[in-house]
Amino acid sequence: MKFLIDTNIFIPLEPTTESDVEDNTLLATEFLKNILETGNQVYLHPAQKTDLSKDTDRQRKKIREIQFTKYPCLSDPPTTKNDLEDIIGKAKPQSNDWVENQLIIALAANSVDYLVTEDSNIHKKSVRAGLNNRVVTLIEARSIVKDLFETTPAPPPAVKNI
Repeated sequence: MKFLIDTNIFIPLEPTTESDVEDNTLLATEFLKNILETGNQVYLHPAQKTDLSKDTDRQRKKIREIQFTKYPCLSDPPTTKNDLEDIIGKAKPQSNDWVENQLIIALAANSVDYLVTEDSNIHKKSVRAGLNNRVVTLIEARSIVKDLFETTPAPPPAVKNI
């Protein structure tokens, strides 16, 4: 399965200082670990670079731009879907709403199976678009991966009485 993570999931995954460690950092790292262990995929959207470019802390911005390159980006995601934009709202290019819409448009085009976000605005838009069953919180995403791809531990070695 392919999971697209929102910027609000990427940031806890990639703290730049000790003070950047958030409540969701542990949960996000467990989610990513489960993704990697089960052979699933996690992606970022190229439009999310816009979110990162708005950071006023130059050092943190530079670090996050480097961290961003660790993750595969969706290649050639659709940028517009007029009927969907009529439902979720058109947004000014490069705005936060525009980035949110790009994530939803990629999901609607089946570029990914799930969009993982803690953003209530994206969840509201997904309800209007009929995509709410594929827009999930971090806890829900972790549960999906664990429930569908739980690995069974190897049995212990046979024991002989001597």
